[in-house]
Amino acid sequence: MLTPPSRPPGVPTPPPPAARLATLDDVRLQRLHRIANLPRGFGVVETAAWVAAQRAAGRFRGAVYGPIGAEIRVVRPDLAHYLEAHMRDAFATFVVEHRCAFGGTCFTFWGG
Repeated sequence: MLTPPSRPPGVPTPPPPAARLATLDDVRLQRLHRIANLPRGFGVVETAAWVAAQRAAGRFRGAVYGPIGAEIRVVRPDLAHYLEAHMRDAFATFVVEHRCAFGGTCFTFWGG
């Protein structure tokens, strides 16, 4: 009987094929990995996972959007390069909705 080769310490076991296919179809995850390769995108995948977990646990009072690069939907793909050229530094930024001191709703840009 053949035994699978052993993995070096610290190398994670790959997910089952069905899980790998699901991640390949996840457009948001693909966008997060592209943003992570940008100069200001360090840690964006981990931060997005943390924000999603905190959101699911109900720890935010207001809405949290982002990173902006994963939220944007381009209507005209032929013009996407203009958006990338002008907003590239903001793609890893999160937007947090909260109450302002004067009673209204404010948005704070965080990261990127």
